[in-house]
Amino acid sequence: MVAVQDIDPLRVRLSAAGTVADTLAVAWDIFELVQVVANGCADREPNLFAAFLFTAAAAAEGRDAAGFAPSIPDTPGMPVSPLQWDVTTVAEIADQLAALAGVLGRKLELAAGQAADPEDRRACAHAARQAHQVHELLALGGR
Repeated sequence: MVAVQDIDPLRVRLSAAGTVADTLAVAWDIFELVQVVANGCADREPNLFAAFLFTAAAAAEGRDAAGFAPSIPDTPGMPVSPLQWDVTTVAEIADQLAALAGVLGRKLELAAGQAADPEDRRACAHAARQAHQVHELLALGGR
């Protein structure tokens, strides 16, 4: 699958993230995965080409917002697997990433409300907007 094997562990990590730092770390990983997958999928489905290009840009911006937050751990990321294709369609991948991004956006909004540091609040809020943008770009209803 197209790095879809990485989606389920990220869902679990996102659900378990109980601190601002944990949320920022998993946000970094999710945005990194979304960017890699979006770049890999852009040429595979002409109808989703623009959505994937804009998604990759939003994911990069969200990753950077999380990465500059004061509370992010020094080594936030886990390696993103190389793209491996199987029977999963690009549309199915888009739907899975959209769902993950939607949950991430809500989790980042909660983290922004919990953050004591104003820079963490700003970073979480900015990353949340980018996660919601990814969700909107890839959600089935938006196509």
